[in-house]
Amino acid sequence: LNPGGASGQTGGPVATQLVGFHQIGGDGSSPIQGFSVPVVPGTDHSYRISLTNGTLPEDWVIEFSDPVMGNRWTIDYLYITVDGRQCGNNGLISSQHDRKYIWSGDKWMGEQAWGNHGACVGSGNQPPDAPLVSCSLSEGSAESSGAIKPTECPELCAQGCNSNQYCDCGTATCE
Repeated sequence: LNPGGASGQTGGPVATQLVGFHQIGGDGSSPIQGFSVPVVPGTDHSYRISLTNGTLPEDWVIEFSDPVMGNRWTIDYLYITVDGRQCGNNGLISSQHDRKYIWSGDKWMGEQAWGNHGACVGSGNQPPDAPLVSCSLSEGSAESSGAIKPTECPELCAQGCNSNQYCDCGTATCE
């Protein structure tokens, strides 16, 4: 739609797209499933997401962009409205939105993620954006310059992890 955030969505859309549901694997039980829509990051456009048969279920998770790009260069922003939800400040979401429990190590989504985490949550209680991670090339030794270390919570893995593993905070297991 036109620029101006959620409140600027007046008139008809510039373009529409009907996106089919997809699921990885033929057994119909894979947790790798959902919808994918290409967008142009920035605040020159706004997007509206809806289902042809009503509002999105509250537990559906919406992700936008990639935090790695926002950490390394510039945070991506996008205006979005989702039928049945209130998203951000006038619909403004960022690439640094909360992703807690979205990848839990051994499961694609931890139970806590459904409806409570992501770019525009269904519960209405939007968590704050994740803090930026510095990717400065001047940090650390020459061999680790610019590398982002995995999130570690060694206190959660009582047995300790070997030198090729880290303790995953979401599952409290060595990965």
